[in-house]
Amino acid sequence: MNALALASAALALLGPASTNDVRALKLALADERSAIALYEAALRTFGERTPFSNLVRAERTHAALVEATMERLGVP
Repeated sequence: MNALALASAALALLGPASTNDVRALKLALADERSAIALYEAALRTFGERTPFSNLVRAERTHAALVEATMERLGVP
């Protein structure tokens, strides 16, 4: 289990999200989406190749974990 998944599980066990939790989750999701856009731009420039294709896949996984945590906690 990666650190993001572990943090997600821990937050879900702690109950309602605090204002700081909400802020951190929204910032994390924005960061993941920004990284996806950056690596997708690199793919458009350099073609479908590693490491960019691997990085896009990893960032999408991270974003999905953050989104799932937000949903579990009722964060809009």
